[in-house]
Amino acid sequence: MRFYFVPLAAFCYVLLRTILPARIHPLAKVLFALAAFLPAARRFFQGWLLDGTVFPEAPAFVFVLLAILCTCLIFFFALSLVRDAGLLLAALARRLGAAREARAGDDAPAGARFDRPDTACLREQGLFSGFRRLSGQLDIVLLFVAVFLAVVCVDRGCAVPEVHRVEVELAGSHAALDGLKVVQLSDLHLSAMTREGWLESVTDRVMEEKPDLIVLTGDLADGPVSRRAEDLAGLSALKAPLGVFAVTGNHEYNRDWPALRQAVPSGIRWLCNESVVLEGPGGRFALAGIPDSTAARGGDPKPDPAKALAGVPRDMPAILLSHRPKAARKAARLGVAVQLSGHTHGGQLFFAGPLVAGPNGGFVRGLYRVGGLALYVSSGCAQWAGFSARFFVPTEIAVLTFRARKEDSPERAAPPLP
Repeated sequence: MRFYFVPLAAFCYVLLRTILPARIHPLAKVLFALAAFLPAARRFFQGWLLDGTVFPEAPAFVFVLLAILCTCLIFFFALSLVRDAGLLLAALARRLGAAREARAGDDAPAGARFDRPDTACLREQGLFSGFRRLSGQLDIVLLFVAVFLAVVCVDRGCAVPEVHRVEVELAGSHAALDGLKVVQLSDLHLSAMTREGWLESVTDRVMEEKPDLIVLTGDLADGPVSRRAEDLAGLSALKAPLGVFAVTGNHEYNRDWPALRQAVPSGIRWLCNESVVLEGPGGRFALAGIPDSTAARGGDPKPDPAKALAGVPRDMPAILLSHRPKAARKAARLGVAVQLSGHTHGGQLFFAGPLVAGPNGGFVRGLYRVGGLALYVSSGCAQWAGFSARFFVPTEIAVLTFRARKEDSPERAAPPLP
């Protein structure tokens, strides 16, 4: 729910601090207010008026416009906070300087005293003197900066993700995983906003890596399944010697999950609280998967890592697929070697990390150590059409190569949080 209120808080601040005090025509104030309110309140409209669906089907330009407006609002809000903090500190400095001059005048010898501001003059140089005038001049500059950043960030959010190669050194001696190459695709969010040829470019880049295994960690598509069928069919280009496996994300359950499951190519196997044993380059290992915590909406069972790992020998290394990373601590207690997750989009905007970390167990993006478990949280390949912007958090195709620690080699310290 916190994500619902952040844009509304930004709208209220911008409305009260910038739009209402602005010396512009009343009609212009109304238009600016509407332009800020639409993206700020869209998630409430989706939840209350559209029966909880992520977004109705609409032309791509509608998604792009809303994404730019929302991103612009957030940037303008952030820049306004910085501006107001700077102006406030400058006003305080001027006030303190005037007070020091007044004291210096009182302490000087009678013959050396200089003219100093009287009380009325000090009032004129008060704390907020010039604050409103300077603020109004900066508003125009900040608006242009916010619009520019919004356009650039939305464009980058819709771009084809780059390949991000990561070597994951395992905490235990898991020889069966040594040298295993896995491509993780998370949060594809195929929608009306997906550019033509985007998925084909993604699958081409995946296949160029020649992975042993391909995994999809949820949130494949948004919108009516009938409109996504052609896009989902493009996933048939994904092939790997050990197979292609998937788990559900929360977006799978926003519409017709049974129809979506049927639309996904048969070569992709879904794992729902179950596991399979695969023969990797170094030996046999288990691949397990759990559904998203919203699974009940689609008639699936709730996520149960213990059930997913039932029957897996304790000495066999296991990789767990979970859309949400917060399952990592329970997975670590169950002896899982690796967990691959997504859902967070890496925060999308680098300064949004703390907001994302809270509901996701403190995990945002990159590689983490949770006891003996290695957790990788993908920043995602794309993002849902309601907010499609990236700012210093690029999309990614994660290519993970596992390295088993030799029994006689010392344990490495946990890597710092990304």
